[in-house]
Amino acid sequence: MNTVALPVTVAGFVVYDRYGKQLSLEEIAAALNSADQSVRPTEKQPASVRPTAMQLKLLNFIKRYIAETGTSPSFDEMRAGLELVSKSGIYRLLNGLQERGLIRRLPNRHRAIEVIDTGAAA
Repeated sequence: MNTVALPVTVAGFVVYDRYGKQLSLEEIAAALNSADQSVRPTEKQPASVRPTAMQLKLLNFIKRYIAETGTSPSFDEMRAGLELVSKSGIYRLLNGLQERGLIRRLPNRHRAIEVIDTGAAA
């Protein structure tokens, strides 16, 4: 078990537990020593490389739309093309595609979707 040394003197700060009890430095050190560091990831886990069926459906729609019109579809056009009820579903699907590295979106711009992976969807 690793131990945490507290060589610093803390002045002016009061630490409370979740029940409102003020903790002493010894209690804080004990809590830090018993904490399982492996439970807290230091960075976000990468998304699975394989897109979901709905993400593939959206990716195919975007590719066809860009091939036909030369511009990216709007959220309403994607919603209608996938027969979804709300645009929030499209937003989640686009975020998933972006996390997987299949599309790139420019922030604060409309119709700014670029397909990166051309072979992921048929």
